Amino acid sequence: MPNMDGLTAAEVIRKESIWCKDTPMIVLTANTSREKAAECYAKGILEVLLKPVKRQVLLTSVEHWIKKADKA
Repeated sequence: MPNMDGLTAAEVIRKESIWCKDTPMIVLTANTSREKAAECYAKGILEVLLKPVKRQVLLTSVEHWIKKADKA
């Protein structure tokens, strides 16, 4: 994104969007540091997947969080 990174976008979505406050967010990143992952979780991201992510891992993650959101 030209004007903001993914973490900033997640923060804006969580704070400013009345439609997406509870939408599960999954991040795909090449950054493997624990600090960056902790920052993601602090911004409301539910899961951090490392690139390159395998298709089945991504699908399993999406399915998990959709089921969890449906129960809430």
